[in-house]
Amino acid sequence: MPNSQMNLQDGLYTLNVTAKDCSAYNAACTNCVLNYVFYVQYTNALLFVDIEPVPNPPVLSCFPGDAVILNGSQPPSPAIKPQWARLVSGQFQDIPGATAPTYSTSQPGTFRYTLTGPMSCSGSNIIGVSPPLLPEVALQPDTQILNACKQKIIGVSMQNTGGTDNIMFGWTTNSSGIIIEGDTTSSPLIGAPGTYTVTITRKDNGCLATATATLVAGNIPVISTQITREPATGRLDCRLTKIKLQATASQAPGSSPFTFSWSDGSSGSDITVDAPGIYSVTATATNSGCQGAAGLLITQDISKPSIAIMSPRDTICDNESVVLTAITQEPVLYLWYDNSTSSTNTAAPLMNGVNKYGITVTAVDNGCTNSAEKGIVQVDEPQVFCQETTLSVINGEQGSLNCTTSGDRLTWVASSTNVRNIAAAGNGPVLNQIFQLDNIQTPGKVAYAFYGVNAGCTSLPMEALVTVLPVTTEGIFIPELITPNGDGLNDTWEILLPETVTNPEAYAVRLFNRNGALVYEDTLANNFDATPYPDGAYYYIITTPGGETLRGAVTIIRRR
Repeated sequence: MPNSQMNLQDGLYTLNVTAKDCSAYNAACTNCVLNYVFYVQYTNALLFVDIEPVPNPPVLSCFPGDAVILNGSQPPSPAIKPQWARLVSGQFQDIPGATAPTYSTSQPGTFRYTLTGPMSCSGSNIIGVSPPLLPEVALQPDTQILNACKQKIIGVSMQNTGGTDNIMFGWTTNSSGIIIEGDTTSSPLIGAPGTYTVTITRKDNGCLATATATLVAGNIPVISTQITREPATGRLDCRLTKIKLQATASQAPGSSPFTFSWSDGSSGSDITVDAPGIYSVTATATNSGCQGAAGLLITQDISKPSIAIMSPRDTICDNESVVLTAITQEPVLYLWYDNSTSSTNTAAPLMNGVNKYGITVTAVDNGCTNSAEKGIVQVDEPQVFCQETTLSVINGEQGSLNCTTSGDRLTWVASSTNVRNIAAAGNGPVLNQIFQLDNIQTPGKVAYAFYGVNAGCTSLPMEALVTVLPVTTEGIFIPELITPNGDGLNDTWEILLPETVTNPEAYAVRLFNRNGALVYEDTLANNFDATPYPDGAYYYIITTPGGETLRGAVTIIRRR
């Protein structure tokens, strides 16, 4: 069979055999094609796994961000899955997410790369990543005697350097020491007692090591040098922009005049500085040539104070004001746009639109300043217009309060007495509202307050009152109960006339007690105050302008 030996990967396969001659001997032939379905799966107990490190050998360096790249063998098929693990406390632990053939590590250790497939088919390899090769350095002796005004440091010994040409030297000293020359060699020339430190650095991996030696004065004059500043405790800031430094020196034993050399290239005993940093001076005795050194750190604080302006509202109506508050994180002095000096300021805009208000603060500590600005927007106060502000409706009927505003939108709030299903607040006019009494024997009221809103500006309220009347046959509602106990319900004898009546003073009312004595007489233009009258049943006679009389009874009872 042609191509009978093929390299197949894991998977499901179908073998189709098509006969050239459908009359093959002793073989059943259906459409002259035979099909065979089979599955290929590697059952090798061990897969070949290799790891190629970069760099090789896999040794880390001290350079920032350095890592060793471990390149494992590619899986021979998608069914073979890679996984990296690291040796921890004697056991390999899978590294979360390390499921690709390549793994990068910046930590030394022992790593295992495993390929795992179906039917326990697996293979692995192990590689070690070494830590950086650290150099070693020592100074012997670590205390050396300075017997001349100029002398070299000796006794530097090193190990693990990778060769002499692979090492860089760097010498430093404290404020009393002086390195005359050779600070990048193994044996620098020094000129004063002090502490000297050498740092060696491997060029190939950036790793370093240090050693320190103390140089003490032998049979030479000792030069003591000092730097003082004026002011004595001064630092550079936004108030103090310059500081005077003065160098002094003395020689023991004996005495001598001195010359001075500053680190900024200046000569003389005094300099004036205006920048932060370490300023050092070398004093040289003219009679011996011996030197002494001193250094002084000058600091600077020119940080600006933080400042922000806060306000409860950024948009207000005309003729309104708003309190601005300065927010800081440190003690400061305040100076507002109007020269006021407190932490708050009342802003009263003079024109519509954005009005800007600024403040400058000065830090008490360093004298530095910072500024902030706040914009307050003034808009016209909107007006509210209502076609009517009083409305009477019969229980169960609809009513509307057609109110509009010159502002962006109209809002309202409502409170009701003996009227159900009234929303506490809403937007726009009140249109076709159904007013339904809770107690159909007693009138109800709904008090509305309409507001116009323009950006952040809200108008004064426009108040409107809707009175809801029980259904009556005469068109006049006469309550049969008065409860003058101050609860807001039936406190007064409120006789309601139809809206068409404009002359309530033409309606006369007389009230009689149960004994027939007249106790009250007035017109319906005034409300009857039941407070001074005792509880009981009373009888009324109301005379209309046309001479018609309405008779009935009303009861006064105080709820307890």
